[in-house]
Amino acid sequence: MKLPLQPTWSIIVYEKVGLDISYILWKGKDGYVVIAWDDLSGYAEVKVLEATNSVNIAKFLQEEVGCDHGLPKPIVLDRGTENLKFTQMIWNLQS
Repeated sequence: MKLPLQPTWSIIVYEKVGLDISYILWKGKDGYVVIAWDDLSGYAEVKVLEATNSVNIAKFLQEEVGCDHGLPKPIVLDRGTENLKFTQMIWNLQS
């Protein structure tokens, strides 16, 4: 069952963060760019990672987002295949 889309907005900077991971070729090696952007201001934190496992993504969120801005309430993902393991880790922590 598909739920209807619900518009969301934030009134505080870094209250809601979008997260995306993209594959890149970095200095002749495989790599990934992880981007976390604030929904209100559009400000982004970006980091290049060699591997996108849940430990690296959690470390990125803690160091680049959490320590600077506080941890956001919702983290919005685009349901890409690169986010699947990270999403499963978050669901396991919440249950």
